[in-house]
Amino acid sequence: MMNDLFERHHIKILGNPEAKETLLFAHGFGSQQSSWEYILPAFKQEYRIILFDLIGSSFLGRDEFDVTLYNSFSDYAKDLTTICNYLNIKRATLIAHSASCMIGTLVALKNPDFFKRLVFIGASPRYLNDTNYVGGFTEQEVLQMLSVMAKNYSDWIQHFSVSAIDDPSQPLLSEEFAQCLLKLSPDIALIVFKMIISSDYRQEVSQLKLPTLIIQPQNDMFVPLEVGLYLNEVIEHSKIAILPTKGHFPQLTHPYIVADTIVKYLHKSSTKKMKN
Repeated sequence: MMNDLFERHHIKILGNPEAKETLLFAHGFGSQQSSWEYILPAFKQEYRIILFDLIGSSFLGRDEFDVTLYNSFSDYAKDLTTICNYLNIKRATLIAHSASCMIGTLVALKNPDFFKRLVFIGASPRYLNDTNYVGGFTEQEVLQMLSVMAKNYSDWIQHFSVSAIDDPSQPLLSEEFAQCLLKLSPDIALIVFKMIISSDYRQEVSQLKLPTLIIQPQNDMFVPLEVGLYLNEVIEHSKIAILPTKGHFPQLTHPYIVADTIVKYLHKSSTKKMKN
């Protein structure tokens, strides 16, 4: 079981093994645990760190990726629950990016002992606009995006990766993200992306009671500022940090800002707990 689970999710345990606190990092769609590498140095001395890959984040063909087993965030949440149970995760801090924020939400609601706080980066409970809700995309825009993706996956990747990073001064980051996306089978990538872009977890995030830090870039074409403000409003014990950055991957483009924001939040919440 141990070898299978570690191999299946490429689990790595880093940092300080004697640390009292554990940080569990969960990456988003199209990326891998390597998306955290620039901010990890800020935590290695003080915290125990757990990294893993979501199923489908490395190359898998249809024979290895069962679509019927991964057609909703709930299916990915089962994997995260298995990892947490096996590693005996108790009151850790979940640091999640993009789609993993909603995966983490589902896990936290069903397993209240796993996490004591959450950190969401570029989180969105719904990407489609709705009545009195700005998600960032119209239904027509999503249909067009999926059509382009289905017709020419490699061309879509080039556009998507540049838009997601949104930092012309660091073209290598866009290229690295594109290489991650190219590891996905086009059929699988389309299925997973359609599932994410069509999802709606507004009801679930509104039920969160854990202290939550929402890290929201000022300008993210996939998660507009309105979404971060919405989350801050509906999550009871949340705080929002609006970063003066662009793009959906601030942990890559502006790692020092992201790391400093998280470190200050962790220290402040720990100090507050000691005072209480």
